[in-house]
Amino acid sequence: PALVRYTEVVEGCTREAFPWWGMRYPLGLPAVGGEFIIRDPVEAGEDGSLLFVAEVPENSIATVMKADAAGIVAAARRAVRTALAASPGPRLLLVLDCVSRLRLLGQEAQREIAAMAEQVGPGLPVFGMLTFGEISSLCGVPLFYNKTVIAAAGW
Repeated sequence: PALVRYTEVVEGCTREAFPWWGMRYPLGLPAVGGEFIIRDPVEAGEDGSLLFVAEVPENSIATVMKADAAGIVAAARRAVRTALAASPGPRLLLVLDCVSRLRLLGQEAQREIAAMAEQVGPGLPVFGMLTFGEISSLCGVPLFYNKTVIAAAGW
């Protein structure tokens, strides 16, 4: 069963505390270019099965990933910096942040917001929202992603 293998890799994980562990140790499905598509496990069944927010095809090869506050905050900062650099003289910034990032950060969520705000110049309007994952395409096929932050700057 998937839970047995997961608990072998993630030492200390129990079925009862699985939501806490799953948020910090999601699965990464290999994608194009050495990237991973993250899948958040949310529940462990009594039969040893794992329930995910989004589809994980049967017999998938997956890597247990580690999500931590420092990495989440650094990625948000980098996303905003990259978006602003790609759009000289933007008139607005749009940020879409997966709610699983907020759940992971908990009380530290303000650190992520502050890290993004540090990149924004005075007077630039910023709009954003929490999302339930994002849809994007690395290779021409739209895929659903968890634990992502998207920033877009423009006119």
